Amino acid sequence: MHNRPMSTIKLDHRSLRDLAQSKMPAAVFSQCRIRARNDVEAIERWLDEYFDTPATFRTYKREAERFLVWCAQARKTNFASLDRDDVLAYIEFLKDPQPREVWCGPRRKKQGPIDTTWYPFAGPLSESAITTALASLNSLMSFLVDALYIEANPFALVRRKSRFKKNVDEQRISVHERILSDEEWKAIIDAIDDEPNGDELQRFKQERARFLITILFFLGLRIDELAHATWANIKRQNGRFWFHVAGKGGRLGKVPINKELVLAMTNYRHRLGMSPVPDAQEASPLIFSCNNRNRALSVRQMSNIVKELAIKAAHKFDAASLSHKRLLRFSPHWLRHLSASRQDLAGISFTNIKSNLRHQNEQTTRIYVHAYDDDRHDEMEKLTIIPSKGH
Repeated sequence: MHNRPMSTIKLDHRSLRDLAQSKMPAAVFSQCRIRARNDVEAIERWLDEYFDTPATFRTYKREAERFLVWCAQARKTNFASLDRDDVLAYIEFLKDPQPREVWCGPRRKKQGPIDTTWYPFAGPLSESAITTALASLNSLMSFLVDALYIEANPFALVRRKSRFKKNVDEQRISVHERILSDEEWKAIIDAIDDEPNGDELQRFKQERARFLITILFFLGLRIDELAHATWANIKRQNGRFWFHVAGKGGRLGKVPINKELVLAMTNYRHRLGMSPVPDAQEASPLIFSCNNRNRALSVRQMSNIVKELAIKAAHKFDAASLSHKRLLRFSPHWLRHLSASRQDLAGISFTNIKSNLRHQNEQTTRIYVHAYDDDRHDEMEKLTIIPSKGH
């Protein structure tokens, strides 16, 4: 029997401190600029910086916990002793966590501080997941260097981009495989009304699902951004509505709300017995619980609503068709891809699409923009193997 990994204990639980190999030497501790006596407390101080960005916090916490346990169990070392070889070994481990029965199991959340049936991995990580893990841990180690907790960042010595980061063209192909056709998108919209008119609760769920899909599409929001938004995020400026949002890294942005979305918003509020336009101080969530309008649905609950609609839509297509298979894989983030793509096809300028999606780098926006590809393809139809007369 293999020993189970010690990451069955939550990172924020006191007993995980047992994973620290040793406390910092007194001389080193006196120089440190954070209150951390061991690696667990060092991670906690780093995570303190991200409590206001839940999605980033969850990702960083997961990757730090996995790495901490691997260091303790697989390498018998702590952060201060890590070198480049350890990083390379961890990369290889992420490609194929072994022994599989020790590290890998069904993907699910931990239940309580100690859950002996939980595993840190579901299986080997994809290249994009490895890139995320390395970026997260590079951030952690950079923070610890700046805090004088460790002397050097071993992740800075590995050329990750050349080996693990997909280039823009590869990402474009991957994203385009997840952009719905007109028929697939219409099938999802139609799935909202597929259920016969039921009681008041059923009608509420239908209207909530309709508005959830609508606002994610028009604003291209990440679902965690919507989960933490309230009606107060919608503000009127010079007679026009804007959606103010805190995105990745807490960066503030605003997205224009066009007339069609304003109409959807007023209809949604009217059907729920609310005033047509939200008050500037209205702090209730946009997508809320059936039982309590002051309790927002979680990211998982909203994701389930979207995925259930996609599954219903999938059954409108032949089981062997690409549409059926694509819709079964559908996730809320695909609506962000779809929004960007449809903005492009609608003729919205590249600069404005970049601003609407709140991308820092224009190369990220280019992953989603593909209208010019259609033009290029149409132009290619002019080429023939036999020259036409007159040429």
